[in-house]
Amino acid sequence: MDFKRFIMSKFGKDIFSIKEDDIVKERVKVEKEIEKISDDLKGIQEKIQKLML
Repeated sequence: MDFKRFIMSKFGKDIFSIKEDDIVKERVKVEKEIEKISDDLKGIQEKIQKLML
């Protein structure tokens, strides 16, 4: 996927019409997804540790 298509798929706009608020909203969304994945991994690690004991 090229950059132009990526921007259009994420924001529904071309690169020149994206506002800073759009970028901040997308960043917050991605950070929340990363936190969720991290929490899921911690849960899996705890389950593995319990199984090993």
